[in-house]
Amino acid sequence: MLWADTLAKGLAILGDREVDIILLDLILPDSQDVQTLDQVRAAAMEVPIVVITGIADEDLYESVLGHGAQEYLAKEDLKPQTLRRAMRFAMERKKSETRMLQDRSELERRVVNRTRELQETNQRLRAEIEERRKIEEALRQSDEQNRNLLDSLPLSLAVYDLRGRLVFLNAAFSKTFGWNREEMIGRKLDFVPQERLAELPPRIELMKQGLPVEPFETVRYKQDGSRLEVRISTAPYCDSTGELVGNIVTFRDITTLKQAERRRAETEGRYQMLVETMSEGLVEVDPEFRLTFFNQSFARMLGYPPEELLNRRTIDMLTEPSRQAMEGQWERRRQGHEGSYEVAWQRKDGSLAFSLVSGKPRFDDQGNFKGSIALITNITERKILEGQLLQAQKLEAIGQLAAGIAHEINTPTQYVSDNTRFLGEAFTDVTKALLAYLQLAKALDPQGAANPTLAQTLQAAEAVYQEIDGDYLLAEVPKAIEQTMEGLNRISTIVRSMKEFAHPGPETKTATDLNHAIENTITVAKNEWKY
Repeated sequence: MLWADTLAKGLAILGDREVDIILLDLILPDSQDVQTLDQVRAAAMEVPIVVITGIADEDLYESVLGHGAQEYLAKEDLKPQTLRRAMRFAMERKKSETRMLQDRSELERRVVNRTRELQETNQRLRAEIEERRKIEEALRQSDEQNRNLLDSLPLSLAVYDLRGRLVFLNAAFSKTFGWNREEMIGRKLDFVPQERLAELPPRIELMKQGLPVEPFETVRYKQDGSRLEVRISTAPYCDSTGELVGNIVTFRDITTLKQAERRRAETEGRYQMLVETMSEGLVEVDPEFRLTFFNQSFARMLGYPPEELLNRRTIDMLTEPSRQAMEGQWERRRQGHEGSYEVAWQRKDGSLAFSLVSGKPRFDDQGNFKGSIALITNITERKILEGQLLQAQKLEAIGQLAAGIAHEINTPTQYVSDNTRFLGEAFTDVTKALLAYLQLAKALDPQGAANPTLAQTLQAAEAVYQEIDGDYLLAEVPKAIEQTMEGLNRISTIVRSMKEFAHPGPETKTATDLNHAIENTITVAKNEWKY
């Protein structure tokens, strides 16, 4: 046992030595009351302390124990047995307190560590919560953005699960088909017409397998029962793990487009019918003169099957003068000029076909020359009619000329006829006189011997008569005059027939002697058939 009579000595001992228990008097020369206990306890925190004092005070007892002493003994109760018990109790109590303090310290350490861990965990949780909140907010914003994006799409969009129930509808779908999306989520939408149900099974099977489905056109009902023509496209809908959970289906309203296509088809059909039924030819030619389009009238005009004309050069089917004309016009088309000109085509059978070509140039958006489109008017018949008309005009001119000539011939013919008639009548009279003189000569012939002069005269007259073949003349001249009159009558008849045949006739309907008209025609045309 170590002993010190002052606090300072006691503290020195405690600084140098390890002790098991301290017996402390609170009243020391250099320290008083519980302050002494505080200083000792501060110097030996782990050592049990038994306070021994001459002051028996309950309050002091509580105070001493409160300042860290393990036991309190009054000096008046100080006995060896009591002291040993008090020391033992103090040491056990100190051990208990030490263990308790250690446990407490350990507990506090654990609490601190756990608290720190909890704080760290809480901090991590707060960070995770904040991060999750941010993620959720980002997801919410992203979801809102995606929803807004999907709602802003002009295409009607619906998302189905694998059981065919609606997961999502965008605003365009609700607007187009008339269904409220909040009411339809989780439900199946029955809007397929009865006649279109057969289209669904093979496509649904592909969609369930996540396989692509070719976009297709069909019909769907709106909420009000009206029908809508749509073009449907699908795409697989997968979750974050890539597992197929449904399908995305878009519906494009093509009702107006289909109506426009039908109107366009009707218009194209109408124009095609007009193009094919028009009597004029219509052709489209590229810059190298190749036919890129033509109608049936053009093919019929040239006598070619359509398959033989396509991509054939128009300039190769023209006569040489027409080819030169087309080449000259082609340069004008390149400069943007329109125009019309006549050409002659070589038909497949070798004959010629004449046409009026009315061409118009074609240019693309960049102004490049793309050829010409032309209206081909068949003027072959017109050309024939023009030739016939020219011939008719010639015949008319000849007729008018013949009528004039006939008129001019008629006058001298009349003169000749009258004079011939006069000569015939005169020759008849001369014949009578000549016959009378011949009878006289025969009567005087017996007296010629008696009168030499008379005989000589009669011989001279007989010689002249024989020289001119008087008997022949007397027999033939009347015949010649008769034939001349007949010829003159024929000339008069022909001239009169020509005048009547060439006469234009009255402008109004009048009675006509058909027999006389036929006789005139026969007279004029006799030279054509008399042989």
